[in-house]
Amino acid sequence: MANFSDADFTVREAEVLVDSNGHHNTTYTAIQLQWLIRVQGFFDDDGFHLVHVTPGGPATQLTSVQGGLAGAAEVGDTITSINDQAILNGKDWAIAMANAPDHNKVKLSIVDVESGDSVDWFVKPQTRPGLVVPPPTPSGQQAHFPIQTPEAKQKVGETTATASAKISKQPTKGLIELHVHVKKTGVAGSGTACGQVALLDKDNNTVFQTGVTQKTKGANANPLNNPGVAEDDADGSYDVPLTILNIVQNAAVMARASDSDGFPGSLDEFNQGLDKIKHALDTAVAIAEDVAVIVAIASA
Repeated sequence: MANFSDADFTVREAEVLVDSNGHHNTTYTAIQLQWLIRVQGFFDDDGFHLVHVTPGGPATQLTSVQGGLAGAAEVGDTITSINDQAILNGKDWAIAMANAPDHNKVKLSIVDVESGDSVDWFVKPQTRPGLVVPPPTPSGQQAHFPIQTPEAKQKVGETTATASAKISKQPTKGLIELHVHVKKTGVAGSGTACGQVALLDKDNNTVFQTGVTQKTKGANANPLNNPGVAEDDADGSYDVPLTILNIVQNAAVMARASDSDGFPGSLDEFNQGLDKIKHALDTAVAIAEDVAVIVAIASA
């Protein structure tokens, strides 16, 4: 039996084993989470047993798959599967959450503690901007394209940059559609946002990088039109050879902001970010100050 909590973005799954002499040995496995429903409990042979449900969290705001009725998970309930994938440990949980095709509607099968009935519910997990190390993807598991990433975000001074990407697989090529948004507050100066996507193989080496998509926006001083707030967007499309996409394990989306009309730093800054991402993946450590999101993509 293993205790588990998804109340934070980086958790340890604890497993207590009793040896032949009756000694208790506890081992911990680092589980890096990107999508949370804010619950605590333990795994057994039949699934995940809830011992705590965070008030107001996603698990208290469920929608019935069958009829659209509202519901909430309760202490004592058992989550038996996520998107029809059985969950027997924290790794199963993290992989099922990360690989959900639609994170606005993640399907949970829950056995009610009072009635014993199994009911399917939709939940919308919480996430955050910032670097999140994904769980390892089982060897040979196919990716579910298209993949929409969460937003990477950075704020420098009065400028906020966000970047997200849609990664799709077409008959003759892969395609990355990168979206960058810049928000400039204040009534003077300009702000610049840049975004980039990198694809990494099973050894966490970069096998493909997009170009840098960039957008600059001047401050809005118009007293008649929402003064002090100016926003704009830029999009970039990048073809990816299928031979590369088929070996990709993870995708990294990076955002950089500059409180001026110039490029934020240099391309070296993006490359240094990739080095930190590789280190994080290699060592299973999340680096919160890196302005990036990591998305698990199963290799073919």
